[in-house]
Amino acid sequence: MKKGFLSGAATPKAARTSAGPATAFFNTLTDRQRDILAGMGGMTAQERSEFGNALVATATASQSTGGGASGLEGLRSAGGTGPAFVAFGERAVLHRYISQQQLERIAARLTSYATAEERESETVKAMRRFIACSQPLSQVRLVGCPVRHKVAEHVDLNGLKARMDLMSAMPGGTPERYNVNVKIPGMDDEDDEDDDPCHIVVVEPKHLRPAPLGECMRDEYHEKIPEDHVADAWWAEKEEHWQQMQRMGMGRMGPPRPS
Repeated sequence: MKKGFLSGAATPKAARTSAGPATAFFNTLTDRQRDILAGMGGMTAQERSEFGNALVATATASQSTGGGASGLEGLRSAGGTGPAFVAFGERAVLHRYISQQQLERIAARLTSYATAEERESETVKAMRRFIACSQPLSQVRLVGCPVRHKVAEHVDLNGLKARMDLMSAMPGGTPERYNVNVKIPGMDDEDDEDDDPCHIVVVEPKHLRPAPLGECMRDEYHEKIPEDHVADAWWAEKEEHWQQMQRMGMGRMGPPRPS
């Protein structure tokens, strides 16, 4: 009787138990990820088992605190956009826009690329979720930036109060750059919280850092920063929204997107 109980009842119950989480996980996937999984329909049961085990093992390893922490340190010392990504990521964790584990997972992926060129390209893309399209970390400072404003070419803009231009914050161009509003001493009212829109410079994200904490407060109502698996879809949605704004003539309200 015991044998019949185990073989007859336990197996369907296990199937029902595993189907729920699998369906919930599937619903979080992008269309491209769903297409990839659908393409594996011809795999044998053994191949599916091996693939599933490898996938879980990779996911578990990516969430390891040690590996993620070393990824952050690797980016911090890598040069290029790496230090900027870590600085914004740590600020995002502090303000609870993302979790520490989420940041470490992104860092682990970024440091997994074989070449410095690939890593830099992907890090620039990853930076978008912190500062593109009116993201909450829009108060910034410039660091190591050679750019000068044409009306004050003698003024070093590094360290001055700055803000992402909220009307045209979509980055663009090659290399990718952002519109940033900077307060120029002697030319702006230091007591005026609104930056003069004519003092906009176009800079690469590697020169950006979060503003000091006293000037960069948490926005508890802002959307969460997207996880890696939905970042591409999030960006495509932002692009579409920006295009709609252009078609409506809203692009004239700010400087042009960098090109």
